[in-house]
Amino acid sequence: RDHRLGPLLHHQAPALQAAVPAALRDEWASAFRCAAMRSLQVQRTLVQASRAMAALGIDHAALKGAWLAWHGYA
Repeated sequence: RDHRLGPLLHHQAPALQAAVPAALRDEWASAFRCAAMRSLQVQRTLVQASRAMAALGIDHAALKGAWLAWHGYA
């Protein structure tokens, strides 16, 4: 929990079904849903900021995690 690995562990859960108690799998699934919602919120904010800057004619680019989150990973 301290390292926020629940979403990643949920992604691996099909391979771990027999070894992980149902309560823990449910906790990971909840963490996965929360992380997905947070990611969508961050993406929305990035798109809004990009549109606002473009409307003002300001050149801009999303760097590092912002770009990688939606373009660099499957």
